[in-house]
Amino acid sequence: MQPPGNGSEGLLPAVLIPLALIELWRRQGRRAAAQGVALAVAVIAAITVPFVIAAPHGVSWALHRQLHRPLQVESLGAVFFAVAHEIAGVHLHVVKSAGSDNLVGSGPHLAATISSILTVLVPLAIYVLYARSAMTREQLVAASAAVVTAYVAFSKVFSPQYLVWLIPLVPLVGGRRGLRASALLFVIVGMTQIWSPYRYGDYHKMHTAWLIWLAFVRDLLVVALVVLLVLPLRRNADELDPVRPAVV
Repeated sequence: MQPPGNGSEGLLPAVLIPLALIELWRRQGRRAAAQGVALAVAVIAAITVPFVIAAPHGVSWALHRQLHRPLQVESLGAVFFAVAHEIAGVHLHVVKSAGSDNLVGSGPHLAATISSILTVLVPLAIYVLYARSAMTREQLVAASAAVVTAYVAFSKVFSPQYLVWLIPLVPLVGGRRGLRASALLFVIVGMTQIWSPYRYGDYHKMHTAWLIWLAFVRDLLVVALVVLLVLPLRRNADELDPVRPAVV
């Protein structure tokens, strides 16, 4: 899979930090969680402060670019517009910016805003569900896979390389549900490979109907994967399926 370049995928590991902090709080208490927050802030500062000092305008430009970039053509919001274009002839304006091909206009702008909100709210909901669960090792693995998948599913940018983050995570989920999740991920990756990289140009021009529908179904399946991974968080420890142990 050869995606259009962008830097949003750098945030994917960060969505796991709140789960680590919840675990610290549960196992070692408030002081350990506070130390975890301080360590996370220190690591982020160590990475970013040298660049801020060396090129503050470059850092601000990069942040502005990521925060205000348009709706990328493969994202969940964009595929609904692509289907509307195919069914009802809705006009789409595709432009290349921020390292990707994007939809612009009032509708796509609203969809990009909604996507940004969902990218925050859905992971927050997963954190809450995990904090209220039995917090078993199996549920921690499921929550970790779910929160990364949610970021991928609802982001306003969905480049194919995002799926690489799911490949080592989803197969770790235990039980029959984990097997189903792994099978679903295999289908998602296989579908993506059909158009990326060799037919990506045909897709982003919105001239090939079957590719539009393929991308639409792929994105809906990623949302279904989020739901499948979240369901174990609503179950008590004694209800977890022991068929295949989770790997931690």
